[in-house]
Amino acid sequence: MGKEWVEIKTLGEGGQGRVTLVRLEGQKDSLDGIIESIRLLERSSNSQVKKKAREDLGANLTEFIRDGPKVAAKKQILHPNEESISRLKREAEVYESISDPHLLKILDKDIPANWIVTEYQPNGTLEDQIKKYYGDAWSAIAAIRPLVSVLARLHDARFVHRDFKPSNIFVGRSGELVLGDAGLAFYKDDSQRVTQTYENVGTRDYMPAWAYSRRLKDINPTFDVFSLGKVLWAMIAGEPACPLWYVLKPENDLTTRFPDRIEMLWVNELFMKCVVQEENEMKTRNAGDLLKVIDAVLPAMQARGVPPTKVLQLRSCRVCFIGTYVEDNAGHRGSITYPTGHCFRCDRCGHLEFFMTSAMTKA
Repeated sequence: MGKEWVEIKTLGEGGQGRVTLVRLEGQKDSLDGIIESIRLLERSSNSQVKKKAREDLGANLTEFIRDGPKVAAKKQILHPNEESISRLKREAEVYESISDPHLLKILDKDIPANWIVTEYQPNGTLEDQIKKYYGDAWSAIAAIRPLVSVLARLHDARFVHRDFKPSNIFVGRSGELVLGDAGLAFYKDDSQRVTQTYENVGTRDYMPAWAYSRRLKDINPTFDVFSLGKVLWAMIAGEPACPLWYVLKPENDLTTRFPDRIEMLWVNELFMKCVVQEENEMKTRNAGDLLKVIDAVLPAMQARGVPPTKVLQLRSCRVCFIGTYVEDNAGHRGSITYPTGHCFRCDRCGHLEFFMTSAMTKA
């Protein structure tokens, strides 16, 4: 705390706050000094001038690196009240509690002055690029996996994010996804926070119906797991989340929208474990559980495997299209890739269809 941030332009403004692009006071002078030193080193033939330029370049680079990034994003509460200040403080706590490249990094804060500064993500949000993963289930799951890992760490620390949605997920400089906007996060053991009366606990399009009108103390990590499933659906469908838990309805079912993509069967297996009507139907109770499932699904998808619940439903062989699959585990003893020895054999061409059951059936 104590740094001076100079506003460059407004990035966004809502009812209670404003986000602006900022730079550190004096940083421009350091940058100008770096440019001038490089210019002198390139153009001057005077050894004394070059020596002085090298010294100045080193000093300015040290100052520039020490002061942090060239620009950042400052969130300022415009009309502070007890609730908005509490949320700003909790957002800072979330960012400070976990160091992860896929979680927004906090650079500075002054809670009494009602602001925090975080790293700036110039590529916008996942909502802006929602069609990037259209029809590509494996890439979508692989891209969201680091965010599942971040949420798993938050859940282990007793935090619930409760606003996991595309507009709160940034696209990093290398295309990686970065989770941000933890303003609605809360700490499960914070008795002062959870004694508040009913409030809007999340964003309706991405939150489970069972959480409507609940007190914060009744909100569990399952809330975030449900939202993860809805975001995954939106990424693959290339459009905003479908209503409620209706991801498997015919008009929303990804196996219907992409009938030639076997991997969509795995996506539906994931949905059945996290995008459900009632909380007691959740097969995955937190992001750590979901991470285990994803780590079983990704290699199975790469191997062109089929979920065990769907193999017999396929009937026709995916290779010769003539024969049908019959269970045949003879000679299969399992491996690192396929830890449980289950496979089906085409009765016409002999193609073997393997599947994994260890994480998918237990989670």
